[in-house]
Amino acid sequence: MRPSIDMENHAQFCNLIWDFDGTLFDTIPAMVSAFAQSLKSFGVDAEEEEIEGMIRLSMGKCIGYYSCRYGLDESILREGFLHRYENVPLEKQPLMPGALHVCETVRRIGGCNIIVSHRSADSLARFLRAYQIEHLFDGWLSAVDGYPRKPDPFLFNMALERYGIDRESTIALGDREIDIDAGRRAGLLTVALGEGEWSRNANLVISHLDELIPWIAGGRRP
Repeated sequence: MRPSIDMENHAQFCNLIWDFDGTLFDTIPAMVSAFAQSLKSFGVDAEEEEIEGMIRLSMGKCIGYYSCRYGLDESILREGFLHRYENVPLEKQPLMPGALHVCETVRRIGGCNIIVSHRSADSLARFLRAYQIEHLFDGWLSAVDGYPRKPDPFLFNMALERYGIDRESTIALGDREIDIDAGRRAGLLTVALGEGEWSRNANLVISHLDELIPWIAGGRRP
């Protein structure tokens, strides 16, 4: 059973705290390919489906898992992955379908779009500028700056305070269990993009970002 939330005390949802990889931008295929190539440089052939599953847990867990499983040097594997991934053109890592529509809708109704990610702030800004959507975001927070990582809710609470938005009108949106757990621990309504065992604790599960539009613009409730 999905967790319930007291809708009577909630204002219309108008703010979104976005995860980045796999939620706002379709970067996961490029990450999987780069990681698979890095493993092959060690003579390891791994199924891309398995790699994707590990990456969706977290990149750190993915690197740690394969390093331990095959006796690889963790730092060399990480460096090899980063080198290959950083050379993937941005045009091969597009916005997720429906992302632009949702971002524009949030801004049209006077809400805020905020990113909370484990990526560096420079990397986030580079993507937003390349796709000319920087103006749709009020800001972004990165765990790379020394803050606790998801599923710790620290950055979600920090976003609420820094950008002056209400907890009751804000949705935490992500494609991984750590996104949902962090949002729940921050007391936010949580929306999972994609369905699976990992999404069992989300308040709402969607398969396409456009499914969010009625809940934001129309004031519907899960």
